[in-house]
Amino acid sequence: MAEMEYRDWASISPDLILLVLKNPPDIGDFIRFHAVCTAWRSAALHSPLPTPFLPLLFDRCSKKCCIHLHSPFAGNSHSFHYQLSKKRVSGPSHGELLTYDQKTFRFCLFNPVTHKEMNLPPLQRDSCPESSFHLELIENRGIVVVSAADGRNLHIWSCRIGDETWSQIKLHVRTEGAGNAHFKGMYYVNISLNGPTAVIDPSSRNIRSMIPPPKDRIFHHEDWKNNKATDYLVVSDGKLLRIFRFYDLLDSVENCRFEIHRLDFGGKEGFNWVKTGDLGDQMLFLDKLHGISKSCEGIKGVRGNCIYFTKYRYFEDIGWSAVLCRFDVGKGEAEALPCFLESTGSWVVPSLV
Repeated sequence: MAEMEYRDWASISPDLILLVLKNPPDIGDFIRFHAVCTAWRSAALHSPLPTPFLPLLFDRCSKKCCIHLHSPFAGNSHSFHYQLSKKRVSGPSHGELLTYDQKTFRFCLFNPVTHKEMNLPPLQRDSCPESSFHLELIENRGIVVVSAADGRNLHIWSCRIGDETWSQIKLHVRTEGAGNAHFKGMYYVNISLNGPTAVIDPSSRNIRSMIPPPKDRIFHHEDWKNNKATDYLVVSDGKLLRIFRFYDLLDSVENCRFEIHRLDFGGKEGFNWVKTGDLGDQMLFLDKLHGISKSCEGIKGVRGNCIYFTKYRYFEDIGWSAVLCRFDVGKGEAEALPCFLESTGSWVVPSLV
């Protein structure tokens, strides 16, 4: 029998290498591409990045110095050993997550793929509520926005990369379960669950206008569940969406429900929320209080018009555990995906920069 011809991977045509680089939408495939050989690694560094990566769900092991990045599309996880000490991690975001020390209130931007950290200005302890923080990076402007709510007040801090201090806005609003987002140069804040949305000018720190709550919202027949729901604000494909997630801690995954409204700038009544049941090619990724959006256009095997979210679920053998779920907006149906988490996690669009 003739011996099999040995093929040196490093000698593959550069045109073929670039062709391979264009296909993987999963960050794990791209990282493994780097590890093949020096020639492939060099080609990756000097070539345009492939199709924008899809979001991954960040989860950390509570007992080990281990980071898990779960892909709801590839159905796999990537694990890294990294020492985050006792820092908390917040998102969701494009590229980096926010890490902070609860004792010193020192903040960093943390890339969970490259492990790069960038220091941000510290905050005064007396100005920080005992709450988790939310990170928002305003793309192409180098601005970092951090927000936190304590139930009675919403605190918003902003700075440019390289600044030594923060600019702060404090609003006296009921913010439990209510979302906020930066959209077209303004801050939009849901004053309360089922309440109006305030439009805030960051330069003057004044409320420019108040948008009435959705008129056609369907409430749960049990009032206490309405008070424990979540009212997100998410920027999606150049539009601002208000997404109401019904309280579902005690419900099965199949009974999880969402209601979506889009901000409409026209009409005689001015700004108002219009109910929608179609996200087009957009996918929403929601964590505890915030979310991000991503298009599936041009990505094979991925469908839009869906919401990816996490929830706690009780299992007889292991007790309470967080699971990854998907809600089909068109069908109004939710399903659990084969992914178990140590926490509800936070979403991040991976970046190699």
